[in-house]
Amino acid sequence: GSHDMRHLRKIFAMRPFEKLVPDQDLFVGSNPDDSTHVRIAVACDNSFLLAYSSVGQGVKLQLENMGEELTYWWFNPSNGGIVKGESFVNSGEKRFVPSETGYGKDWLLVIDDLKN
Repeated sequence: GSHDMRHLRKIFAMRPFEKLVPDQDLFVGSNPDDSTHVRIAVACDNSFLLAYSSVGQGVKLQLENMGEELTYWWFNPSNGGIVKGESFVNSGEKRFVPSETGYGKDWLLVIDDLKN
């Protein structure tokens, strides 16, 4: 609840929030129109992307408009924890899966362009 927002504020303080534009077209596959709907926003200059997974479900994204070298990490809004992913060469589509899934296991995926 409200404590989660305290942690989530950290993310928006680290990024230029005003650059974010919602872009659900980046989701690959079925994205149900219910409480498990993954929300996606990308910076207008494609320097970073945020995808919110409400129950820790995996997220497959179309990244073709982002840079050639990317890195990702997962942010846990319930405790402010970070789980680092890895750097990778962007080949278009990629699937990301957090370390925990299920009710009460929401995650925010953060993808950064290494050159921005």
